[in-house]
Parts: sequence; structure tokens; C-alpha cells
Amino acid sequence: AYLAPNSPVAGDTAYRDRLFVLLDYHIGRWVEGIALGEIAFTWEASYAFALMKHHRPDEISAERLATYEEGIRRNIDWILSRNGLLYDSDLQANVWLNGDIRMAMGTYWGALALGDAVSAEKARAAIDNVITPCVLADGGTNYVGFWTEAPTYHDESVRCLIWWWKLTGSASAKEAVEKTLRYALVANEPSRFSEQSSSIPYKHMYN
Repeated sequence: AYLAPNSPVAGDTAYRDRLFVLLDYHIGRWVEGIALGEIAFTWEASYAFALMKHHRPDEISAERLATYEEGIRRNIDWILSRNGLLYDSDLQANVWLNGDIRMAMGTYWGALALGDAVSAEKARAAIDNVITPCVLADGGTNYVGFWTEAPTYHDESVRCLIWWWKLTGSASAKEAVEKTLRYALVANEPSRFSEQSSSIPYKHMYN
């Protein structure tokens, strides 16, 4: 909203400053070693920083820049070190679809912001070579843990597939999204948490 030329709030520093408040909190927790690998807002925070660093680097203070880069570095290292099957091989295994895609996207955008081409490529390959191809023609996935997870088990999975496709042009993500078209999320919590019917009994218990 702050950067897009056709945005009604383009260049409005109040929006930029609000973004910094959010990033100070979220990325600051990574610096403290808190919530490393947390899936909520991991990729959005890294993406927002990457955009600001690329387009408006002069608007990020030196102190804030150092803090953000340290936090993102710690988060990337934590994510990559805990799932070698996903990031260091093309094995279609050990995929937690709605969580891993968010962590991989956060790793990708964060690594680009840091100029870390190696980590960015590991994250890109994990998404394009392992995560998106695991969406099967019948809408399920090769899911290791408890049962086959359909992408529409959780609306966040499909949302991330769409974002990855739109932001990177990934052909495999587009194909994965198209495989979900015949499926609908039929459980909707008041909080707008949406899921497929097969997961209702235990998920509603903790919602």
C-alpha cells in the first residue's frame, strides 16, 4: 500500500511507520530467539522488509536495519536447520503443507533481502520441487505425519500457493492451485478459520 504507485496511500509515511511498528515487534522476537519458525506472518514480515530495503532503503534507520537483518538471519537458520529432507533433498516427504510453505516463503524473501542466494535457492527449490508437486491430482498430498492432507484442509495453504505463483511466476504453484479448484472449505469458524470437513472433529476441539 505504501509503495504501489496506484495506491491511495502511496508515500503516506503514517502507513510506513505502522509497518515498522509491526516489524519491530515481529522480527524483534526473532532477535530474542522467540517464535523462531513461527508460521504466522513469517513470510509477510520478511517480504515487507525485502520490499522496503529494495525500494526505500534510505527510510530504514541503521539501527532498525541491523535488528531486522539479525532477526531474519536467525529465523532462516532455524528453519533450514530443522528440516533437511525438505531443504537439502528433493524427497517428497516430511511436508507440513500449511506450515512449511509459509516458512519456506519467509526464508526465500528474507534471504533475498539479506543477499543470501544459497538460502533463497534452497527455499525456492523446496517450494517448487517438493511442496507444490506434492499436491496430487485428486486434491490430496503426500503428507507425512498422520494422514493425507488435502490443500483445502486449510485455506492458508491455497492462499500461499496463490501468492507464490503470483509473486514468482511459479508454474508448479499455478498447477497446484488449479488442482484445488474442485474442492471447497466447508467448515468456517466465526474467526474465519476455514477447513475441510475431514478435519472438523479434532480441529474444532481446540478452536
